[in-house]
Amino acid sequence: MKHSAIFWGFTVLLIFTLHLTVAGNIAIWGSMPNFFLLSTVFFAIRGGSLTGEIFGFVSGLLSDIASTTVFGSQVFMLTLLGYLAGKLERKVDEDQPLAQMVLVFVLSIVHLLGLVLLESLFGGSPQRFSGIVIFLNPFYSTLLCPVIFWGLLKWSALFNKSRKNP
Repeated sequence: MKHSAIFWGFTVLLIFTLHLTVAGNIAIWGSMPNFFLLSTVFFAIRGGSLTGEIFGFVSGLLSDIASTTVFGSQVFMLTLLGYLAGKLERKVDEDQPLAQMVLVFVLSIVHLLGLVLLESLFGGSPQRFSGIVIFLNPFYSTLLCPVIFWGLLKWSALFNKSRKNP
C-alpha cells in the first residue's frame, strides 16, 4: 500500500476528526466505536506490519493526546495491534465482512485488556474500565467495522486514482 505523505496526513486528520466529533455523537449507552483501532487494523491488513505499526503509533499518539488514559498506553497498544494485524496480511480474507469483524472483535478485546493492564501498572485509573458500558465498545467497533473498512477502501482508491492521473 504505497501512498503519498498527503494521503497519510489527510487520513490521520480524518480519523482524528471522526474520533473527536462523530464517535461521541453516535454513542450508544456511553459506548463509542474506536475509529483509531479500526483504521489501524484496516491499514495493517492491507499494507503489512510496518504500515500497521506506523499508523498505530501515530493514531495512538493522537488518541493519547485526546484522552485521559495513561499517556503512552494508546501508543503502545495500537502499535502492537498494528503489528499483529499486519502479520495477518494475505492470511486473512480482508474483503470478507465476517473475517473483518472477527479480527476487529479479537483485537478490540486485546486492546481493552491491554489498556486495563497498563492503567493498573502505571497508576492510572483502572476503575474507569469498570461497568458494562466499557465492554460494549468492542461490540460497537465490530458492528461498524464493515462500514468503516468500506469507507477507508474507497478513500484509498480515491487517492490512488488521483495519483495515477497527475
